[in-house]
Amino acid sequence: MVKRMELRQDYCADKSMREKLYPLFENVFGITEDLLRKFHEQGFWDDTYCPYTYFDDGFAIANVSRFDLPLLIEGKPVSAAGIQSVMTHPDYRRQGLMKNLLEIMLQDIDLNTQVSLLFTEKPELYIPFGFRILPETCFITRYEHSGQCIEECFKKLSPFMLNNTELIHELFQIRIPQSEQFSPLRNTSSFFLNLYDLQVQERLYYAIDLRAILVFAVKADTLELYDLISPNELALSDLCARIPSSFSRIIVYFNPDRFTDFDWTPFAYPSVSHLMIRGQIDFPVHLKYPETAKF
Repeated sequence: MVKRMELRQDYCADKSMREKLYPLFENVFGITEDLLRKFHEQGFWDDTYCPYTYFDDGFAIANVSRFDLPLLIEGKPVSAAGIQSVMTHPDYRRQGLMKNLLEIMLQDIDLNTQVSLLFTEKPELYIPFGFRILPETCFITRYEHSGQCIEECFKKLSPFMLNNTELIHELFQIRIPQSEQFSPLRNTSSFFLNLYDLQVQERLYYAIDLRAILVFAVKADTLELYDLISPNELALSDLCARIPSSFSRIIVYFNPDRFTDFDWTPFAYPSVSHLMIRGQIDFPVHLKYPETAKF
């Protein structure tokens, strides 16, 4: 079996090779081949996505992938790589395939980037490779909003209607980062992948006059703001004035340093999935990786 095993990498431009990886996604994560084909056909695929894959007789059996993930940290650009699609077919586990692939890929990442990031529910798997957990923080403040709003300028977005898809692409190209403290600078593909979650779709709105996409929910007298995509520097009060629900406090799931008129209290973000980093970059003491940018 070992003699038939072949390592291939950075082959996604080849459609026939790329689609050989799809069955492994379905086998390990339950992501269907049909969904992955549509994701690529609709232009959501990240063109920097680079898989490292073992094939056995033409079948993908183990994989790790990287993609470009430039960050803004304390106002300075940082070169980074995201790591995802870590998966091994059940019949090939406990053979050291993931370890081999990660070692090869990390050597390549270290040549060109300052830091690498991943999300996992099993951080113990990645500590031996030099990764460490970076705790995430949410931010809360008091804000009284009666629910009176400018309704004619605010609408719900159906993300996979063509006009709305084009709008999301356009705003991502010209958006300003949510935060100067900490923000991913290139996460369109992850945003679209997260939109396949029906809960995220339900939270997607567009403030027409502000040219701003908001991802939010109002629960238990609290506005939970998950993402903001806009080319404009916007006041939090202007965003709230478009929301037709009352609330008395706001929780923001990204660093809120652009909203300078408020006192924000950080609190630990409860999650079973851990953000892990590898590299010597200093990160802010309190940070939140945006929910809709996760991968």
